[in-house]
Amino acid sequence: MAGLFCFRLLGMKYNAAATIGAQTEHENLRPARVGETLTAQGRIAEKYVKRALEYVVVESTVTDGCGELIRRSRDHILLSLERVVS
Repeated sequence: MAGLFCFRLLGMKYNAAATIGAQTEHENLRPARVGETLTAQGRIAEKYVKRALEYVVVESTVTDGCGELIRRSRDHILLSLERVVS
């Protein structure tokens, strides 16, 4: 769920047609209950260049209807395989 959310968030700001997930970190604090309403929120926390390739870091959270945190995620995503020319 968080992975799909990340790509949708990236599509709003960047050309995310050819992105590759490079690294993910997830912390599950408790399981979601059946029938529970969940809310996902995310933000682009950082953009960096490593070995001439552009990456972004997307941080996201999932909360229940009462605002209790269920999951925290941090995804590093390669935007394109095209090298950045300096």
